[in-house]
Parts: sequence; structure tokens; C-alpha cells
Amino acid sequence: MKYRWITKQCTKANGKEYVFYRVKIKDIYRYSSNNLEYCIEYVKNFAKHNNIPEDKLIKNGKKRIMFQEL
Repeated sequence: MKYRWITKQCTKANGKEYVFYRVKIKDIYRYSSNNLEYCIEYVKNFAKHNNIPEDKLIKNGKKRIMFQEL
């Protein structure tokens, strides 16, 4: 994942493997979907509402993003 806060999850049930993506911000579950694009849109909207520049959403190994929760 190139965006922060999005992780890929895999589960197995009834002999099938299911893949979905989860958004977890500040250790709080926010959103999940089997479509990565929906999770990316959620993160972009969250950043927009919290005044976080979109270029800071890309993972680059630097320090954590500071923001105020609405």
C-alpha cells in the first residue's frame, strides 16, 4: 500500500481465501472494503476534512502525521 492507514487483510472461510482492505487511523477502525479504491477515497476525504495535505498521505517512512480529530 502506498497510502498511510490502509492495510491488506486476508481471511480464509469454507476453503476460500478472501482479501479486503482496512482503514485504521490512530488505532481506531474506520472503514473496510474489498475494493482498494473505496478505501483510498475514504482516506482522501478524511484528510480533506482534517486539513492534511494529500502529499502527506503517501508512505515515506518519515514521522507520523499530526492532526486534530473532528
